[in-house]
Amino acid sequence: MVKIKVKNLLLRTYIGFNPDELTNKQDVIINFEIGIDIPERVLEEDDPTDICDYKIVTKKIIEMVQEGRFKLLEVLTKKIVDLLLAEDEVKFVRVEVDKPHALRFAESVSVVVEESKMPPSSAGINQKADKEDISTAILGIGSNIDPDDNISRMLRLLSTKVKIVKVSSLIKTPPIGISEQSDFTNGAVKIETKMRREELTNLLKNIEDELGRDRSGPKFGPRTIDIDLIVWNGEIVDEEYYSRDFLKRSVAEVS
Repeated sequence: MVKIKVKNLLLRTYIGFNPDELTNKQDVIINFEIGIDIPERVLEEDDPTDICDYKIVTKKIIEMVQEGRFKLLEVLTKKIVDLLLAEDEVKFVRVEVDKPHALRFAESVSVVVEESKMPPSSAGINQKADKEDISTAILGIGSNIDPDDNISRMLRLLSTKVKIVKVSSLIKTPPIGISEQSDFTNGAVKIETKMRREELTNLLKNIEDELGRDRSGPKFGPRTIDIDLIVWNGEIVDEEYYSRDFLKRSVAEVS
């Protein structure tokens, strides 16, 4: 296998879900590596006829990125991976997408995804087994302490453990119970996971803790992040769904 690397492809696209990011293109830096098998004849005759043309592949990436809109860096990265793996000659892909100044005090944030094509003989069996193991869930999310930063950080942490399928629009809502605090930013996230329900619940609590959730205060007090399991494999499992109109709208958006 021969590996080809394309480095520091600087493009601009709509990436993010904050108001400014929805209306203004942001810089992204793309590095990708593809592994291809080169026929012996090509090496012997120095003939480019039967080889993957990385110039054409790069143009496809440029077109998709510059004309697209993406809320998550993870989704943009995965789409580039899928585009590259769609090329017949490509057997392996590694893509890194870097978003400069995405976090306060950080030079950049990057997401890296690697994938290889499965052998045809085993692909069907493995895909069938995977589907049987996968559960679908919808999470309610909320924050009223630096919500833009904390929701972005939460999504990045979550994406390392589960597959994020869709993120709803974010809704500003007045606080419930304790009015002397900032408005909340709320939404919903649809995910797929091989975790059991109890494992997922523990993961959500750990992410809350990592982002500084203070559990010593009042139930409806300020919080850096709140992540609740609302729907599990099509079943409503949180009663607050029925009393929160904004939650119903967010869940409907990602369902």
